[in-house]
Amino acid sequence: MQQKKYLAGDGILQTAKWITHPRASENTLAFEKNFSGEGVLSARLFICGLGFFQAFLNGKGVDERYFMPAFTDYEKRDICKNPQLLIGQSQRVFAHTYDVTKFLQGENVLPLAYGIVPKPYIERLQEKVRRKYAEETAYHLDTGIVATPIVVEYLTENGMADVVYRMLTAVDYPSYADMLKGETTLPEHWSKRWPDYHVANSDEVVKGGGHLSHCHPMFGAIIAWMYKRVAGLDLSSLYQGRVCFAPRFTKWIKEASATVETAFGVVKIAWEKRGKFTADIHIPQGLEGWFELDLNEPLTMTVNGGQKCRYLPQNGKVKIPLSRGDIHISE
Repeated sequence: MQQKKYLAGDGILQTAKWITHPRASENTLAFEKNFSGEGVLSARLFICGLGFFQAFLNGKGVDERYFMPAFTDYEKRDICKNPQLLIGQSQRVFAHTYDVTKFLQGENVLPLAYGIVPKPYIERLQEKVRRKYAEETAYHLDTGIVATPIVVEYLTENGMADVVYRMLTAVDYPSYADMLKGETTLPEHWSKRWPDYHVANSDEVVKGGGHLSHCHPMFGAIIAWMYKRVAGLDLSSLYQGRVCFAPRFTKWIKEASATVETAFGVVKIAWEKRGKFTADIHIPQGLEGWFELDLNEPLTMTVNGGQKCRYLPQNGKVKIPLSRGDIHISE
């Protein structure tokens, strides 16, 4: 009988007495496999083997239960007495199946964002991602430093801005609003504390709970996205001498503005929608640009108080060419 601490979950089995072999820790096996979630619409994990196991995918336990499988019968059976057996004598070992689709959604967005999903699967995979964030996470982010900006950008640009808006305005955990409670800067993690984690190549679980940094750029990429997609100041074509003004959230937000100092000079936009849409834009000398809204119907606008013009949509977007200087756009 030996004393061993088992730290896992919410304090379950904090201290337990285990009957183990003196060299049990040396004989504990850990199997690891890296794979891509490219094009995955549904995923199942099958486990079959002798003894207890715990399974993790992307660092998250796929089952909250311990001591799985609960029962293993090693009794030999004779096929003459048991015709259902496929071999002369058999020992039964149970297999477990887990639906792990929800653990792959961050990975599912990556191949979509980088254009490596086969065309026949794109629409189905997009719908799977939408359902995941609308139903399974209840409009909450579940990603980290790498996937969060990619997920937010991809959803915004592919007809799911409504999902992004609800995720970014959520107030309960995990969310930016919850993370910023009592803070003046962004913390390092949604929970602000270290999670439980496993020591590499061992069965040791280290209990989290200690404070993480309360001033950290971990999730700060969202600020660049807000400049680009909320205010609408898109400088991704600046190297070509062009700038795009394309606010994406005019359905839900009444106003936004952004100013950036570039090598050409100050570029800025300030827009508001209070009944009618208006925007004030400045493009410095040496640049040209365009204004863009997500629409599938014609849009009538005036530029600098001139004659009203009717702009037709192309591929779900209405574009208005702009020259340098101060520009006022209004419906």
